[in-house]
Amino acid sequence: MSVLWEERQLLEAALLVVFILVALSNLYFLRRLGSFDPPGALPRVSVLVPARNEEQNIGRCVRSLLEQDYPDFEVMVLDDHSSDATARIVEELATGDERVKLISGAPLPGGWLGKHWACHQLAQAGKGELLLFTDADTWHHPSMLRDAVAAQAAEGADLMSALPKEVTLSWFERLVIPIISWAMLSLMPFGLAHRLRLPLLSFGIGQFMLFRRGAYVEMGGHAAIRDDVVDDLALARLCKTKGFRWRMVDGTERVYCRMYEDFSGVFHGMSKSIFPALYSRVAIFVAVFGIIGFVFLEPFIIIGLALEGVGAAPATVARALIVIALGVLSFVVAYVRFDIPWPRAFLYPLTVAAVVVIGAHSVVASLTGRAMWKDRSLAQE
Repeated sequence: MSVLWEERQLLEAALLVVFILVALSNLYFLRRLGSFDPPGALPRVSVLVPARNEEQNIGRCVRSLLEQDYPDFEVMVLDDHSSDATARIVEELATGDERVKLISGAPLPGGWLGKHWACHQLAQAGKGELLLFTDADTWHHPSMLRDAVAAQAAEGADLMSALPKEVTLSWFERLVIPIISWAMLSLMPFGLAHRLRLPLLSFGIGQFMLFRRGAYVEMGGHAAIRDDVVDDLALARLCKTKGFRWRMVDGTERVYCRMYEDFSGVFHGMSKSIFPALYSRVAIFVAVFGIIGFVFLEPFIIIGLALEGVGAAPATVARALIVIALGVLSFVVAYVRFDIPWPRAFLYPLTVAAVVVIGAHSVVASLTGRAMWKDRSLAQE
């Protein structure tokens, strides 16, 4: 048994070292918006915002977009059959400012998910050479557009996505949401991902997706992934599959977002995406989450058994403590990089445990057709 424990702990430590090395390499390869030289020409940009019952967010979002220090852009908001004041707020902001346009969404056709259909309509209406899809729950630094266009031009990107600063206020947001930042920094080797055309080595953040229009149209746009729940990942993978140039940047100093506002929002919002992001394959889910649980949670089981006086030798406990220290370091690197209070890294076992539970719920909800979002069934749209 002791030999088995030792072999497992060595594997855990090795995996964590790999995660840390990937994260450290990404401190160099994942560049920030604002670090690119300005381009010679500034193309017209269509900023496209799908909105469904977003009266709490849409005003702040649109106002921040209108404050951009960029000379040529339009802001198009599609009201996706909201039952609140979303449309009225946009109409008021559009009064006297021709850069803002409100579109009333057409009825949802069969085979489409709601947000995808909204984005498809926005893309058809937008006139810009560049199409920037962003969410109603985001708000933006005045230099965001200028810096985004500079990054897109410097990288020659057909699709450029950016990780925003995820604002978290409630305890469950603070516990769970940072796993996104950790996963992006620690699991995706951007030095390779930006050079290889493997679709698996791609990542998208739906809160910020900047396309070159020609590439968006040629790859099929949202119509090509109309029923894929994780549209951002699907579009990033499609971009590489079609041979276009994909890039990811760090937008935490230029784009801000509060994804979810309470326990229910976090739980169900994350749940709708986890299983589909793993190609809706139970085997892939078991493998990925089995490894995550094995690496991050098993050391605490060993410590717990030792405290109960059950079968854990001192050397086994010592190795478990080393693995835990590596786990903390893994999260500290990501948290420092993305300006998340680093002491929260010590809560990583709770973060991982919560994500495992949400992931299990995602599997059950998806397979039983009970996955919901924005009052719509993701199985039946």
